[in-house]
Amino acid sequence: MAASAAPTGTVLALAEGQASVRIDTSGCQGCGHGAGCGIGRLAAHRAPPTLVLAAPPGLRVGDRVELCLPAAGLTRLALLGYLLPALAMLLGAASAHALTASEAASAGAAGLGGLAALILVRRLLRHAPGLAPAPQLKRVPPAPPASLTDMEPHHER
Repeated sequence: MAASAAPTGTVLALAEGQASVRIDTSGCQGCGHGAGCGIGRLAAHRAPPTLVLAAPPGLRVGDRVELCLPAAGLTRLALLGYLLPALAMLLGAASAHALTASEAASAGAAGLGGLAALILVRRLLRHAPGLAPAPQLKRVPPAPPASLTDMEPHHER
């Protein structure tokens, strides 16, 4: 079974339906590199981040959790963050080319269009936070204890 690329953490405190979660920074374990990847090495020199998120029922202090993003919200955010600026760049370049037929003007207008779209998306997310997906906590079940038969060597006859 492949390891999950979702970040994990530990519940530090619970209050009023909110969980304070310390995020693991040792690497995501989403690939074979784990803590040996560049992101894991950079994170090793910083204090682990702590997030306060809505706590699902039955969560307890000390529980291991996984941070999940709803697929629909993530897709919407990707469209806003990538597709809208790209379209604005194309529109800016095409408009400048139609007006001036200058490559420099087209490049400048493309850059301004992309920058304007990024500013628009940032303001839109600030005024309509429901557009961005909110991370959800999913309890990670504890690993089952190893039985003695699992630890005994198996010999072929």
